[in-house]
Amino acid sequence: MTDRAQAAAADSRIDADWLLAQAENLSSLPASAHRVIEVVSDTESDASDLEEVISLDPTLTAKLLRVTNSAYYGFSDPVADIRRAIVILGFNSVRSLALSISVCDLFRSDDKIGLYSRAQLWQHSVTVGITSKMICRRPGFGQSEEGFVAGMLHDIGMVVEDQYAHDLFEQVLQATEAGEGELWENEREILGIDHAELGSRLSAKWRFPDSVAKAIGLHHRPSQSGKGAELAHVLHIADFIACAKKIGNGVRDTSAPELESFKKLGLAKKDVMVIFEDLDEELSKARELFDL
Repeated sequence: MTDRAQAAAADSRIDADWLLAQAENLSSLPASAHRVIEVVSDTESDASDLEEVISLDPTLTAKLLRVTNSAYYGFSDPVADIRRAIVILGFNSVRSLALSISVCDLFRSDDKIGLYSRAQLWQHSVTVGITSKMICRRPGFGQSEEGFVAGMLHDIGMVVEDQYAHDLFEQVLQATEAGEGELWENEREILGIDHAELGSRLSAKWRFPDSVAKAIGLHHRPSQSGKGAELAHVLHIADFIACAKKIGNGVRDTSAPELESFKKLGLAKKDVMVIFEDLDEELSKARELFDL
């Protein structure tokens, strides 16, 4: 950052704990989404329990069926009710869809700051979610639904900054677009916290799996995630691929990905190229997710 920007940040920096407190109140997830989490987490729950809580929300029901019947899932026969969707997709997939559908409303805004807009951020988030799922489908993983959710929500902290610290967030974007450091570095310099940590705290508040919250918090610095945290490396590579595709959010992380992530995931250059090339087809099937 320039000396002028640093001085401005020092004069106006907000308290990070205050911003975290605001994050906890951010357009809280609908009650139906919380009930979905509770039901899926209950080992004694069955399809009828999940069907009941989703059916209480007509909007969630309609959108979930629309996505279920999209080309992304490719079912030959139409899925006409929630129970059938749960049986076909499974608990985890329905939970992922329900959460994504609920959260997407937080990204609805026509306001732009330079290259940034929430609408573009949603496009980027969907791309990272799908890319994460593609990586997790590789042999030896098995976290595809957690990867999808973590990818969809990895930048939710930016929505918090935009909504509750708009002027300072604008300074962050201006500094980043001027080439004065990476986005997360400027956030820490100006706001005292970055969007990854905010997203991690918010995910924990919403009772997402610990692996999801940890991955969101470290998706820019996965080497700090320690053992048993492959999902952070998945997000890191998925974010890099989405930025390289130039889909959505115009404020991109331009730094090279950590080589350790490729090693941790067993990804060779040819593997990344296959994912990069196959991503267009996967995204074309997922248009319903972009248009929620």
